[in-house]
Amino acid sequence: MMRRILNAYALEYVKYSRQPITLVGPVMIAILVLLAPLGYPLGEEEGGDYGFIAYTVPMALNLFGFLMVLVYSASLVSTELGNGTLRMVLLRPIRRRELLTAKVLIGMTYALLLALVASLGAWAAAYLMGNLRGVEYGGELIYSNAEMQQAFVVAVLLNVLTLWAGVAWGVMFSTFTRNSATAIGLAVGSWLLIDLLKHPLNIAPLFFSSYLDEAWVVFADRTAAFETSFVPGAYYGAATALGTSIFCLGLALVVLDRRNLGS
Repeated sequence: MMRRILNAYALEYVKYSRQPITLVGPVMIAILVLLAPLGYPLGEEEGGDYGFIAYTVPMALNLFGFLMVLVYSASLVSTELGNGTLRMVLLRPIRRRELLTAKVLIGMTYALLLALVASLGAWAAAYLMGNLRGVEYGGELIYSNAEMQQAFVVAVLLNVLTLWAGVAWGVMFSTFTRNSATAIGLAVGSWLLIDLLKHPLNIAPLFFSSYLDEAWVVFADRTAAFETSFVPGAYYGAATALGTSIFCLGLALVVLDRRNLGS
């Protein structure tokens, strides 16, 4: 089974890497990072320009990037349901759940790509135009550059977990309809509605996107020389992302298994 999933992933990767929508996200993320110094000038902070990184990466990744993840993931299955491609693909010796797994992996790869572009771009800009010698306060080194790098890696990994939950969210709606525009509308619209109502309904701690900026708050605090910890927020965010992914992908599998691909 694993071999079939990996083969399907390789084929899906080749197919989607040639599509324009795959390039839109990384290119736009790169442009946002390049424009970020206009809103957050580099080289002006004595304690280092880690604040620029704390501003740029979540700004690019959790606003535009997250929406792109939803749009991209919501089109992975629905597009091929609509044009009949999925039925032809399943004529090969591969099960529906295996193909769905391959598509989820494609969505996860896309989210990881966006995170890498935002991260590498922000750090490159800070290294070239800023000061990354550590965070100081009153002449005393509070956090070294290596410690800030480690904190950044933790923040990105936690952020990626939430983005992967967004992939599961999008793929779930992608199995509901044969129209990609409808699937995208359902994925983005339902997310916006719940995000708007999560505080009045007191469900914010249970909604996965509530943790998009959780880790970045800790990283931003450290850029200001505060001693803060990723726990317990990291545990809550990871658990919510995992729970959302299991629920969404489980429902997607049930829907896809029961679908009549011929009509």
